[in-house]
Amino acid sequence: MSVLTPEKVTEITEKLALASENSTRLYDAGAKSEYDLFWDTFQKNGTRRYYERAFGDTTNNGNMWVYGKTYRPKYPMK
Repeated sequence: MSVLTPEKVTEITEKLALASENSTRLYDAGAKSEYDLFWDTFQKNGTRRYYERAFGDTTNNGNMWVYGKTYRPKYPMK
């Protein structure tokens, strides 16, 4: 059985902090990747021009697409 010295505790704490930072970076990168994949496909890389009924919503009292939360298009819709 090993003894936890103050130095060992500091080393472990630093490693855990680094692991936490790295996991946050990986999560953020994955979220950005999924956002890009969805909106690039849905908006045809910004070339889509026809959006009639694209956001038709009969569920959840019409609250499926909430601007800034669930509705965050990557390209302007004209």
